[in-house]
Amino acid sequence: MGWLTRLFGHTPTTVERAIPAVIAADVWDMLVHDVRGGPKTPTTRDLEAAYTSSDLVFAIIQEIVAAVTDAEINASLRITTLLEHPNAVQDWPAFIEQFLAAWLTTGMGAALKLPLGSAAVQELHVLKTSCLNRQPGSFTDPWRHMGYSDGRNHYPSLDGEDLIYRLRPSAGSATAPASPLLSVWTVVQMDMLLSMYQKRAVERLPYLIGVVENDEPTTKDQRNTLAQSLKQILGDTLVMPKGAHLKTPGVERANSITLPGLGEAAESRVCAVYNVPAELVGLMVGLKRRGYATYGEARASFYAETISPILTQLGEAFSRGLGEEVTFTLPEPEPEPDSPTAQAEKDKETAGIGGSV
Repeated sequence: MGWLTRLFGHTPTTVERAIPAVIAADVWDMLVHDVRGGPKTPTTRDLEAAYTSSDLVFAIIQEIVAAVTDAEINASLRITTLLEHPNAVQDWPAFIEQFLAAWLTTGMGAALKLPLGSAAVQELHVLKTSCLNRQPGSFTDPWRHMGYSDGRNHYPSLDGEDLIYRLRPSAGSATAPASPLLSVWTVVQMDMLLSMYQKRAVERLPYLIGVVENDEPTTKDQRNTLAQSLKQILGDTLVMPKGAHLKTPGVERANSITLPGLGEAAESRVCAVYNVPAELVGLMVGLKRRGYATYGEARASFYAETISPILTQLGEAFSRGLGEEVTFTLPEPEPEPDSPTAQAEKDKETAGIGGSV
């Protein structure tokens, strides 16, 4: 039973006593326990959905995709032409975005080579990871036997040779992929729990949703009639004899409900799990935080720690799958302009050199 169920699955009297204690307590550990130890662990389909449903996951992957597509493709003319237009409906940026989205969220990216088994590959098509079923096979070639289902048809004879794939093995199994952005999915779930908590607090706590004050004096019957009308729209209200203002203390209190350390923990988890500089999380590029003095430092760290390893692994995957050496080279970074302080110091030096003795 989750802590939200324990909290709200009782009588209002119990809830009234429990809410202030929960707000005051550090409930982070309870949240983590419920997300990780709940009845439903994230499936491959859940992780794929996180790419389109989570702004944070989408922002991180889009930043990586933008950097990867800037890289130059180094290969033979035939392979370069194939990668620039992998199939009839996608160019390289669209293709690699799908490949990276699957790889970075679920731990595996796979592209089907057409025609199957032919050395002359004509097209490449990204496969959804949730459609791949890894079947027991040879210990030396765990991808030799795979089943693929597109939702209507099942292809039991799909071999690893028919694919270009990249796998991030999990700690518990060499053949099971591990998602680099699994912690992001966890944070998304925590945000959902917090929203649910705020909503239930507004619904269950015994305080007024709104207060209406009238300009003109009214009778008790008139105030009751107005209160009944407003209740259908706003919930419980109290109509005052004077004034003409609507106050919503319930909404203000709900918006003030926070969980201790949620924002900091979410950001640190994302940065730690994927080596993304804090400046780039959520596309907050260039913010002067966490030891990065300039945008240039953050960008250099992002390319060195995140993009370069990805390009190396992509090159290995495409070289193995296409039978020719494929590498990706990043363009030389443009020099960053001097900061105002550095420019001021440089101006002083220039002035000193040209001055009179």
